[in-house]
Amino acid sequence: MEGDLVAVFRNDMYPTYPSTRPRPRHPSSLAWSSSQKWATSSQDAEQGRAGPAAGRRGGQCSDVHWMETAEQYCQSSSLHGLRYVGDAHISPIERVFWVVSFALAVIVAAYFITNIYQRWEHSPVINSIAPAATPIFDIPFPALTICNMNRARRSIAEIIKLGSPRNPYNALQRRLLSDICDDTDFSSTTDANVDDVDKTSGNWSVVMGFMINVTQPCHEMLLSCKWRNQPMDCDNLFNAALTDEGICCTFNRVRRDLQFRNPRELSDLNITFPYPSADWTPETGYPEQDKVSLLETPWRPLGIGTHLGLTIAVDSEIHDYYCSSTDSAGFKVLLHNPVETPKIAAFGMLIEPGTENRVAITPVISHTASSLRDVSVAKRQCLFQRERYLNFYRTYTQRNCILECEANFTNQHCKCVAHYMPKDKLTRICGKKDEQCANIAREAMELRLANGAANLTHLNITDVPDCQCLPGCSELSYTYSHSSSHFSPTFQPDFDLNLNRNTDYIVKNAAIIHFYFTETLFPSRYKGELFGFTEFLSNSGGILGLFLGFSFLSVVEIAYFLSLRIFCLWSRKQNNVKSKVSIPTDSSGLKLVLYQYPTCPFCCKVRAFLDYYGLSYDVVEVDPVLRTQIKWSDYKKVPILLAEIGDGKYLQLNDSSLIVSVLKTYLTDPRQSLLDIVKCYPPISFRDDDGSVKSEIQNRYYLMAGESVQQGNKKEVMDEVKWREWADKKLVHVLSPNVYRTTDEAIQSFEWFSEVGEWDRLFPSWERNLIVYVGAYAMWMIGKRLKKRHMLKDDVRISLYDELNYWVKQIKQKGTTFSGGKTPNLADLAVYGVLSSIEGCQAFKDALERTNIGSWYDEMKKYTKSHAGSNPLTGY
Repeated sequence: MEGDLVAVFRNDMYPTYPSTRPRPRHPSSLAWSSSQKWATSSQDAEQGRAGPAAGRRGGQCSDVHWMETAEQYCQSSSLHGLRYVGDAHISPIERVFWVVSFALAVIVAAYFITNIYQRWEHSPVINSIAPAATPIFDIPFPALTICNMNRARRSIAEIIKLGSPRNPYNALQRRLLSDICDDTDFSSTTDANVDDVDKTSGNWSVVMGFMINVTQPCHEMLLSCKWRNQPMDCDNLFNAALTDEGICCTFNRVRRDLQFRNPRELSDLNITFPYPSADWTPETGYPEQDKVSLLETPWRPLGIGTHLGLTIAVDSEIHDYYCSSTDSAGFKVLLHNPVETPKIAAFGMLIEPGTENRVAITPVISHTASSLRDVSVAKRQCLFQRERYLNFYRTYTQRNCILECEANFTNQHCKCVAHYMPKDKLTRICGKKDEQCANIAREAMELRLANGAANLTHLNITDVPDCQCLPGCSELSYTYSHSSSHFSPTFQPDFDLNLNRNTDYIVKNAAIIHFYFTETLFPSRYKGELFGFTEFLSNSGGILGLFLGFSFLSVVEIAYFLSLRIFCLWSRKQNNVKSKVSIPTDSSGLKLVLYQYPTCPFCCKVRAFLDYYGLSYDVVEVDPVLRTQIKWSDYKKVPILLAEIGDGKYLQLNDSSLIVSVLKTYLTDPRQSLLDIVKCYPPISFRDDDGSVKSEIQNRYYLMAGESVQQGNKKEVMDEVKWREWADKKLVHVLSPNVYRTTDEAIQSFEWFSEVGEWDRLFPSWERNLIVYVGAYAMWMIGKRLKKRHMLKDDVRISLYDELNYWVKQIKQKGTTFSGGKTPNLADLAVYGVLSSIEGCQAFKDALERTNIGSWYDEMKKYTKSHAGSNPLTGY
């Protein structure tokens, strides 16, 4: 049942101030009296005449004008001086004085705020020392790379030099030896094809095999190792690594797959890591699950002092020197970040054989506040990890960026890259003939990195790229202090050194190096916000408060006065009559306003009746979610029909069957007034089995016309009542579970409702989407409950087909076109109206295919659209 209320009211039931809102009264009290009338002019009619909605439109909202709103704001504003501007009781000169004073205050405040904004815009960053020191355990022990200055072992070089000069393999070996030692180009004396030698010497696999052959291997260089005061197998601590010094030995680097993006596609040494490796980066640190682990590389220091650091003994094999990378013999050592490729040739420290060395490590730690991510890179001068993509390296650091940029430029300029640069397997390695080009490219890159405006004309290069390799916002590097002393004459190594080396050999060829930390806490550099939005807001607020008395509530006041007008305009738009159905042949004299949902079955039933009998009416579309258009009514369902009954009074009718019965009674016997007819349908209240109060309208399926004008015999009347009641209590209840059977069907149905009801035109887009998606989901849930409540079959479509077949069967038994005979009666209109509400849904399409309802429905549609019941008004 839809409702049980009938009310009579006038448009003045809502006074000028909407805070007082009388409720519609029971029919027994009928009406309020007033001298005001409903709008009757054509202009007012166009704006809308929808009962209480129209009455409210004529209240406060229509009185809101921009100038009046501005004056009200000035009089009530908390801003200094504005109340004098809006005070109509003072002289114009005084008001002008306050206008000028207020304008000057605004100008001065704007000037100072502009200065604050410039400071916020141009100086947002400050470099400082972090308030909390970084514990030694939170950072990794540095990766260290050690290289023997001997580029080629003499024993291997002599064999290469003694090889047959006519043998292509020997010619290639001589060319490669010449490349790394800057020696005589032995290949020039061979009869081998020079082009083939040049081409093959740039092949990475050939270069790698040669370097492994002539370079001192790590297991020969490293005599003994101690890590965290425990003797360790050096092969488990160190791995071979490519550097600009050749093949060197590296400690504590991350695995290749954690350093490079596609390690299998890169040309590098194939090495293994016997220990697990954590995915450490300077920005994120150690993963949460590895915060306290000591097993994963990069390893962390346990404490301070040489005994808790790394100690190694290395052999230079001076007797096997063939060519050195410098003018001396010994080792080069570089401390670096575990995710970086070292450039040791120009930056490594020198270690002399026959000495004991101490390298005290000091980390250089940099962090940046995450709030600076919103500050432009140009202002903060650093890059967060995901702001710069490197093709080869997984982790962005300034040194990785520079090395990758240098590799790309060298490959572009010389069509080759140095062996230590990041590259893929197809890139050619620069040889002796490319040395000058590669050196020029490297020098040009280094000059450009140091000075973006550097003059490179002397290098005959003009197209050096701007790599923009800014420091990482979180970086870790290491500095050191190095001290050394020669072995004493009585030196006796306490290491477990190789047994085939005597003390004299050790003193002459070996070096002992201790790497260690000296502090447990280290300061870190911190880049933070010098002047953020909070500071800008507080400073600006202080200035505005000083000059204007401005505060947050002042913003609220402005928003309140601006939104008031907007809301009133929007509210008026929502409550106006949305459309009019005008029938030229309508002679009933009724003035009707229908509040409806366009696809509500009960609303469609009322519309079918009004259209069939050719009655003109206005339509107000109600938002089915917010229902703002009927908030004036205590009755919150639709349809609601307002019928003008004279003297500015409107009769409110609720419940579709009541509406149809009242109007049909009036059309049948117009001698009765609507008020008299309504009295024949008294509402009653009762308690059902669970104790809840229910309402029912008596006689709502019967016409209350006199016997002299009552149409049809008693059997026909009771049959019509029976099927009208069936439409309300049986047919309607199978619709929702079918229309909203699945979420997809529910959304499709609401999309159709939107199309039919022109919701895109009537409602804002946000409200239309709210109705469609929230409504569809809600009705899908409700449909499931209705299926159980009304005991429908598991396949609710079968229940729909059964009811429609039941309806068609009784018409077929009568042998007529309609249930009412040759023309539709109220039962036909009720069933047609209910079914028309789902005409665009999948459930209705399925029903047309599976039942015989189609022919009857098409006839009803034709009769309704042609207003077949309007002539004569008093007959079917």
